[in-house]
Amino acid sequence: LARDIDEVLFFSDGLDNFGAKVERERLANPDLRIYPVVASASANRAWMRHLIWNGPAAASGALIDLAGDREAAIDNLLKAHTEITASADSGDGELLIDRRIVGNGRLRISGKFRDGLPAAIEVQLRDPDGRQRRIRVPIRDEGTAVGAGNEAPLLARQWARLEIDRLDGDNTANREQIRRLGLEFGLLTAETSLIVLDDVADYVRHEIEPPASLRQRYVELKAVQAREEGNRLKAHLDQIAAQYADKIAWWKRDFPKTKEVHVLAKDLARAEREVDDARQQAPASRSAAAPPPAPMAEPAPMEAGTVADRAIASSAESKQDADARGNSASSDAASPPISIGLKKWTPDAPYLARLRAAGDSDLYATYLDARADWLNSSAYYLDAADLLFERKQDALGLRVLSNLAEMDLENRAILRILGYRLLQAGKPQLAVPLFEQVRDLAPFEPQSFRDLGL
Repeated sequence: LARDIDEVLFFSDGLDNFGAKVERERLANPDLRIYPVVASASANRAWMRHLIWNGPAAASGALIDLAGDREAAIDNLLKAHTEITASADSGDGELLIDRRIVGNGRLRISGKFRDGLPAAIEVQLRDPDGRQRRIRVPIRDEGTAVGAGNEAPLLARQWARLEIDRLDGDNTANREQIRRLGLEFGLLTAETSLIVLDDVADYVRHEIEPPASLRQRYVELKAVQAREEGNRLKAHLDQIAAQYADKIAWWKRDFPKTKEVHVLAKDLARAEREVDDARQQAPASRSAAAPPPAPMAEPAPMEAGTVADRAIASSAESKQDADARGNSASSDAASPPISIGLKKWTPDAPYLARLRAAGDSDLYATYLDARADWLNSSAYYLDAADLLFERKQDALGLRVLSNLAEMDLENRAILRILGYRLLQAGKPQLAVPLFEQVRDLAPFEPQSFRDLGL
């Protein structure tokens, strides 16, 4: 943007659908005031706030959230407010500001101090008329705020919530820190979930730090769990070793060939020679006149013999017949090879007739018009994208596929389908990050690594 632009309205949901990660930082202009405007319930508000605050205090801005209190959002956009531009403490601590705009004359700042609480903190404000001023806020020591698990006091949880909001601006890089804080302070985050904890065994099963009253029993059960897991692992390895030893012994075992097998091989070789001789004599006998058919002989009694002898005779006769048929077929003209053609599957969903009837210039508008009736149908987005790709409108096809990703950003089945459709569209650079996301969502599934490798 040009240097003379000092305010920007940024309309986005802050979500990455597919493709390389967007550089999630402010623009270079240090004086730029950014007003992200969001209206979706699923928008990434944490990144929007990060975009506002990740820069000089003189820049700042405000989040215009139309999905909440619209009057307050419009007020933040159209009116100037007192803002926090800097803060400083007199001790060894970390201060986190809830929001830069001062609401109803209240400042909400949380801090974590390691060497005791300071007497006061200083905050620099900027009034609506642009004047800067400093105020000194005294701090009352109302008891320690150190705690863990469900016993963490309200102030400690407030600090943890603000710290998680700050880290959530770059969730990928700070995922482990967010998870640790959520578990430590009992907060719901993108890396944790709500779990019913009725007994100390539930804490052990989910590896969640319990309150101090359950700490000793938790340590005991964890030790028992570790021993049982070690025993299960040892038994599993012993079973694998025993099965491997049995397999080695089987391969080393001697399986001598019986006499009947040698006889069978010898008779089979003789029968093949007889068939070859009969094939060579076939042309001479074909030129002579065929004699009258001989009367059918009486069936001779079956002589005692081995099953191998009967198998050899049957094999020889079958081979002779096959060779005779092959010689006869060689004289005929070669028949054309048989082939199988695969016809592309044509879906018959009710919306497709309307989409196919639309002209190239009206196809995307028709898709938008019908989308309200098929918002939760993944097939609708896939079929519409296919039609756009067929008509060489690749950019619009990719846009439609991005709507498929927004249906459920953590549904690996949908993400996997989307990745393969992007591969079919010749966009592997967009598909690979999706398969990486699927791998992160389901690292226990071998298919996740197979899809990424392919």
